[in-house]
Amino acid sequence: MSIYKKTFLIILFIIITYLGISLRIGSEGLERFDQVISTFIQQFRSDDLTVIMIVLTTIGSYKVEFPILFLVAIVFWFLRRKLIFPVLLVINLFGVRFLNHFLKAVIERPRPTSERLVEVTGYSFPSGHAMISIGFYGFISFLLYQELKNKTNKALFIPWFLGIMILCIGLSRIYLGVHYPSDVIAGFLSGGLWLTLCIILFYRIKISEKSV
Repeated sequence: MSIYKKTFLIILFIIITYLGISLRIGSEGLERFDQVISTFIQQFRSDDLTVIMIVLTTIGSYKVEFPILFLVAIVFWFLRRKLIFPVLLVINLFGVRFLNHFLKAVIERPRPTSERLVEVTGYSFPSGHAMISIGFYGFISFLLYQELKNKTNKALFIPWFLGIMILCIGLSRIYLGVHYPSDVIAGFLSGGLWLTLCIILFYRIKISEKSV
């Protein structure tokens, strides 16, 4: 199977699964799923773990993402001396944030009414932290791996580390009571779609540079 077919199937799977979840919002089955998973995760609440989860959720917020965008953009500028990498990072972060706001406005799902450990506003579906984390940090992971894979055999550590961090950010939103599990899953799906599109754009630019 060609890479194009695989990419198409990945995109198709993400879209179908996302739509499947969004169309089930309000259904008894999805509500039961959300309740069971949320109850299981929140039973582990403790003062120490709450501090860790708040740190993780902060990493998935604009307060951390924008400084990281600035720092990583500078790093890639010095590594490659090409403006395209900082531009791609800016497009990636602002694009995924805009897309998340758009999707939330379309669905308008209220947030969980159970006890929240942090104050939040806005709609719930899909989770912005989950979506933006996989879209933004996932793209940084991809770019760093592309840059370092031929220079060190430890390059694979980067996507593994950031991947675990992204999952933990999503988990923190359920733990803190500000998202349903289905919000987080939908966030990972829509963020994964955005990440896939950004990677496609990266390779398109790379191919066009070689043909010049």
